[in-house]
Amino acid sequence: MRFLVAFFTIFLMAKIGFGGEVNYIVAKVNNQVITSKDLEDYKKLLSYRLSESERGADLDEEEVAETSLKRLIEDKLILSEAKKEDIEVPGSQVENRFMAMVSSYPSRQDFEESLSEKGLTITLLKEKIREQYLMQKAIDKYVRSQVDISPQDISRYYEENKESMVSSPIYVIYIAKAQDRDFLKSLGELIVEKDIELAKNLYGDILRKVESEEKELRGEFLSVLKNLREKEFTVFEIEGTEYLIYLHAIKEPRPLSLDEVKEDIYRILWNKEFSRLFAEWIRELEKKSVIKVHNDL
Repeated sequence: MRFLVAFFTIFLMAKIGFGGEVNYIVAKVNNQVITSKDLEDYKKLLSYRLSESERGADLDEEEVAETSLKRLIEDKLILSEAKKEDIEVPGSQVENRFMAMVSSYPSRQDFEESLSEKGLTITLLKEKIREQYLMQKAIDKYVRSQVDISPQDISRYYEENKESMVSSPIYVIYIAKAQDRDFLKSLGELIVEKDIELAKNLYGDILRKVESEEKELRGEFLSVLKNLREKEFTVFEIEGTEYLIYLHAIKEPRPLSLDEVKEDIYRILWNKEFSRLFAEWIRELEKKSVIKVHNDL
């Protein structure tokens, strides 16, 4: 069948009265109409689900509209497939997800105020949660179940990318904390001038050894370590507590074996194959549908 898409290029949108506001058609997917209100609600929900860092500081309004409409059309196509399967979503499942969202806020009032600020309602949010579950079940059946990554695929990827399969540097550090800054400075000098083993024997109850990659280290510690060389120490404060950090050594990156990285490779290949199959499935749904997108969002 036909797939007719003309983003922001042709004829004026049909006007529909809605609650005293002008509401107009922005797209049609088979016999389903997408109105300007549907698109605005979707954009609000998208904004509500994303963190500040994901939203970005300077979003282009036109790009947001295009992306939102594209995803809204995809959602309509997927929901149509879910409805053909007579998939049911228990009300308890929707309610549990809703309450999980509420519990992420300090109070129910804070949650409802957050919704209100974005022009959303609880009814709309619950309906979208239900639709998300419907789509998830359809995607599970038509896409996720088709992903197949073999051990041979993993081995091949490893051989082709072996040079990049190396460990991160490992920081070998000693940490102590106390309220007495002068004591920690004396302890650091003892470690540097005498011996770490002597310091461990004398102050083993407060001196802790840590071996970690950068991504595992607390941000404040990592920023301090970046300014230290091996066998150096410093004393610094975090939230009213004094810390000693001594950089004993940095273990250089080493080649990783297949066993060490096979799970990471599996995830990479799985995500890549899922994305390919999902895009392929959406294209097939589009071919079977009549889609018209109007201009002037």
